[in-house]
Amino acid sequence: MKRKNKKRLLILFMVLIATIMITGLQANAVSERATLDNIEYSSENIPTEKLERIVKTMYGISEDTGENTRNILCIFGHSKANGTTKIIEHRYYSTAPKCRETISAIEYCTRSGCDYFMVLHTAYNRIVCCP
Repeated sequence: MKRKNKKRLLILFMVLIATIMITGLQANAVSERATLDNIEYSSENIPTEKLERIVKTMYGISEDTGENTRNILCIFGHSKANGTTKIIEHRYYSTAPKCRETISAIEYCTRSGCDYFMVLHTAYNRIVCCP
């Protein structure tokens, strides 16, 4: 009886490890695919410069060394505002429809020089936008 339990536990552990490894590989494939050339982004209520920095940071294509959340005015708290973004990744999928639309609710700091932001909610849609 103990041998069966050990075998089941070992199989369960191996399946868990394989699942974690596959998930990690998929996450790396998505992040390597993203470049600023195949991403289209827009927002009606987030300033263009802030939006560009947020998108670059979200997709790991930022040329900066990291976030700058140390604005002297933000010592006692950020001046937070909420906005929504629509990001379209062209040719994301290999089969039609090929594009992925990401709609995110974002909380960000309105002060210049501060790159603080937090993604509050994200929805993904598969859309037709390119051949």
